[in-house]
Amino acid sequence: MTRNLKAIGMALAAVLALGAFAASTALAEGTPEYFHAEKQNVVVTGAEENTQVLSIPTGSGPLTVECEHISVEGTQSGKEHAAGNFESEFSTVRPTYYNGTLAQHKEGATAAKCNSFLGKNTVRVDTEACHYKLYSTTDANGHAKSDVICAEGQSIKITGPAGCTITIKPQTGLTGVHYTNKEAGSSRDITVESTVKNIHYAASFACLFAGIPSTGTDASYTGNVTAKGFTDEDPTKATGEYVDGAQVGIWKGPTT
Repeated sequence: MTRNLKAIGMALAAVLALGAFAASTALAEGTPEYFHAEKQNVVVTGAEENTQVLSIPTGSGPLTVECEHISVEGTQSGKEHAAGNFESEFSTVRPTYYNGTLAQHKEGATAAKCNSFLGKNTVRVDTEACHYKLYSTTDANGHAKSDVICAEGQSIKITGPAGCTITIKPQTGLTGVHYTNKEAGSSRDITVESTVKNIHYAASFACLFAGIPSTGTDASYTGNVTAKGFTDEDPTKATGEYVDGAQVGIWKGPTT
């Protein structure tokens, strides 16, 4: 009987220990959270709150690419949780980086090129058919994950003078995205703060003369964007464009 009680006690202790481990693991991974919107299909647009910076470490210090502007467009489609509350675990957006104006960037004007260690308007950033997939749930440190997703054969290209091109190919599991809810009602929007590290990249041979390694996994990206939601007037994308209507509130948080 004593032996049985000891066995039961040991089993109970093991169960309690396992439960404590599971609880701590759940806390570390973060409580499930969602992007919320007042409508099911939402066009998400965004613009910079500050300069967007890509940094690549080298033996002589970090080399940076700095873009004064970013234009973000994408979609968010959620499941209805309650009236006027549609939840989604992720949002997918396409970024465009530039100086000057967006029209100048589309024209390929020098004035739209971003800044670098070589000076102002010296590098062009082309995101091609690439998007950022932003996940809503954050871990215990407030970090959410993000992916770089591209159409087959596409990548983000940063092109400088003398044939130096840095390529960022599709990759998953990047961490360091933070969200802050702002405003109220249908004006609700989200500040998306990026402090993303361990970005994989490749550089052309010409970049070696600037001290940039041919490959690396230690690039970082920082910058804040205000993301707003609008009714999606063309959810099938028949026009090939994002067609937004009236602003609707979007926010991030647990199920409500």
